[in-house]
Amino acid sequence: MNANGMLRRRGPQGVWQALALLVVAGLGSMALASTRPVLTVEVTAPLQSPLERTVKAGGSLAAWQEAVIGAEAQGLQITEVRVNVGDAVQRGQVLATLQSTTVRAELAQAEAGLAEAAA
Repeated sequence: MNANGMLRRRGPQGVWQALALLVVAGLGSMALASTRPVLTVEVTAPLQSPLERTVKAGGSLAAWQEAVIGAEAQGLQITEVRVNVGDAVQRGQVLATLQSTTVRAELAQAEAGLAEAAA
């Protein structure tokens, strides 16, 4: 090599020396590669074993979403149901109570309209 890192032509003798150097380096690397341990594989038969399906944990449990469930009859919310399916009922018996605030507001509005019409 010269000062610039370039190979100089030395004729056929330099080519043979370079080729010999490559062969020796290749044989050396093959010798090193063959001394490395190879991956070993062991064959086994599958076994059945019980799998624990419970997880023990401490802490509190809370819903991450809440749903408000209610029923309405003619736009009025039912606040209390006093009978169950299959119960015997009689005429005039109270079966359910409706939210009274809505009815009271409508009554007050009607009375205000009546008072305005009378004035």
